[in-house]
Amino acid sequence: MRSPSASCSSACHGPDKHKADLRLDQARSAARVIVPGKPEESELYKRLVTPDTEERMPKGKPALPAEELEILRAWIASGASWPEDLGHWAYRPVAEALIPHPRDSAWIRNPIDAFVLSRLEAAGLEPQREADAHTLLRRLSLDLTGLPPAPEDARAFDADRAVERLLCSPHFGERWALPWLDLARYADTNGYEKDARRSNWAWRDWVIDALNADMPFDRFTIEQLAGDLLPAASVSQRIATGFQRNSLVNQEGGTDPEEFRFAAVVDRTNTAASVWLGSTLGCAQCHNHKYDPFTQRDYYRMLAFFDQSADTGNAVEPVLAVPSAEMERRRSELEKRIKEWEQQPAPPPAFDPVEGWEIAGPYTGDVPAQPEWRPETGHERGAVRPITEQQASWIWQRRFRVERPQRVALSLGADDELRVAFDGNVVYEATQWDPVLKDAHRVVLELAPGDHRLELRVRNGGGPGGLYFDCAPDGELEAARAELAALAADIPTTMVMQERSERRTTHVHVKGAFLQLGEEVAPDTPACLPPMDPAWPKNRLGLALWLVDPRNPLVARVQVNRVWEQLFGRGLVATAEDFGTRGGAPTHPELLDWLANEFVRERWSLKQLLRTIVGSATSAMRGGSSSTPRTRCSRAPRADACRRSSCATTRSRSPACSTRASAGRASSPRNPTASGRRSTATTVGRSRRAASACGAACTRSGGAPRPTPASCSSTRRAARSAARAVRAATRRCRRWRS
Repeated sequence: MRSPSASCSSACHGPDKHKADLRLDQARSAARVIVPGKPEESELYKRLVTPDTEERMPKGKPALPAEELEILRAWIASGASWPEDLGHWAYRPVAEALIPHPRDSAWIRNPIDAFVLSRLEAAGLEPQREADAHTLLRRLSLDLTGLPPAPEDARAFDADRAVERLLCSPHFGERWALPWLDLARYADTNGYEKDARRSNWAWRDWVIDALNADMPFDRFTIEQLAGDLLPAASVSQRIATGFQRNSLVNQEGGTDPEEFRFAAVVDRTNTAASVWLGSTLGCAQCHNHKYDPFTQRDYYRMLAFFDQSADTGNAVEPVLAVPSAEMERRRSELEKRIKEWEQQPAPPPAFDPVEGWEIAGPYTGDVPAQPEWRPETGHERGAVRPITEQQASWIWQRRFRVERPQRVALSLGADDELRVAFDGNVVYEATQWDPVLKDAHRVVLELAPGDHRLELRVRNGGGPGGLYFDCAPDGELEAARAELAALAADIPTTMVMQERSERRTTHVHVKGAFLQLGEEVAPDTPACLPPMDPAWPKNRLGLALWLVDPRNPLVARVQVNRVWEQLFGRGLVATAEDFGTRGGAPTHPELLDWLANEFVRERWSLKQLLRTIVGSATSAMRGGSSSTPRTRCSRAPRADACRRSSCATTRSRSPACSTRASAGRASSPRNPTASGRRSTATTVGRSRRAASACGAACTRSGGAPRPTPASCSSTRRAARSAARAVRAATRRCRRWRS
């Protein structure tokens, strides 16, 4: 049974408050009000059942349900034996469950069935028949890939082959990434007032690829929590840390970055506790947890692991460049070519950019056909040729000869108008104002052997002006540098974690307020759970190693329960996000522990766990209408108990993304693209406010259907039907609101 404090007295006689110096979660203190073997003489029981409302406990609240009172009375009558540790079941080590041996062994396919059938026989029930082949194939396909089976798959159905084929499908990662993206709070926008777009899709793709590759869950955990802290961390491992960057970013002006940095760290702490520990640790942010054995100090020791990140509360940095394979190939090629050119001695220029020039002007009117040329002297390379006259034109010319074909790059800067003529032909002209800087204008000339003439004409409209001129013997080097710079600007980025160079001091925050600092704390794990190995670092890497340590009683249980929930619609623990004392108790505790141990023994393989579950006879009998339990039992009063005993559930609704992808597959060919940036069409409306996690997975699952001529009529009929359904739902909503 639970501790008495869990159901009736945690607010008054628990670890946080203990009125009258009485704690009902400790055997020595509770012995004052309990007489073993004699419930009617026990003050605890008498104060709970007395009809006197002034004396009855809990004071000022309704009396406890008769079922709980009977459990308490039976416990006291049996001797009120207290275990050495009255800890909650979820915080005890995962037990090595003994596989039962029920009578009807012919129905059993694997140990899961033995646990379920043993429970059914104890309740006087028997399992229902196996579903037909068509139902099984559709169920397997939707469970493992989120898509309905193709017609050709149904013609030659073999359950074992179907499972292996579906586990190897690229859509497997897309389907199983969806619940993980939801847990991670994935969104394509920053949230808050501006809700600006962010780039974190590379992490989404990493999750899908990791699931398709059946990355062990312990490594899956370590890379997402501390991939950047691994020795010689790869780009992929750094991308994995984007899990923690899904917190909100406030870019509104006038906000305090530290306030929202603290909010992001709180969010990461709460998310890690919920995702891996299945715990409501966030309840201890302001005070000790009212029901679970987490203190406020435990909370901030856990928060200290995440408090050393370099990100702020008002910017998406730090980010990591994630070029595509083609971008990376082109970048490497350009860098190699530039390095080779820079190491070679520069060839002599086609002409001297300083000596040998002639100048004419200034001309305030039209430039004469035969300008009066004079040699230009006193100019240094790299300096600007000044122009002081306003509303005047100047002309420079240079005659030269080349012996071999070559290219020359001209670097120009002029104020206000510029015209470049080569061999009497105008090759470049600019009329807008630009600063007189290097490379403000660039012109590449192809020089053939022979004599040539270059003319530069500049007109200054007003104010001081000038001309900058230089040339390089080969324009390819500069062109390669310009292409490399443009390529670098186009490479997408993704948000990642990065540790600060200077360590930040972490404090308990009084009442959870970010400005009210209490005692200083060091990174550590909750005291109610097994301690960290002293050899592990006190950072996010150490935390990740502690989470996937087989001694941790929660992580494996929480993960296998989530997988069970995805397949059956209800977990062995109904409250998948809360394994604490206020959450649901496991319907099959031995089965839960066996699955957790098996998960770890199979090297944390998700695909192997799924093989085990979907290969069971228990999985084969899933399905049926909501009015027909999958076990032969009486009607409404026992139907729910029957479903819990058999791990059964009624038909469940398909997730929105699976419904959309199923419609796309059934109606027309689908876009096979399964990664990368999302298109503009699918991006519209997909913000943090609009369930962007679902939108991301929909995009990965095939994007918008593209009807072919053969399917246009059926697609239009389906669209009209959907529109009618939307209008009907809208009318119902309006009636409800009124």
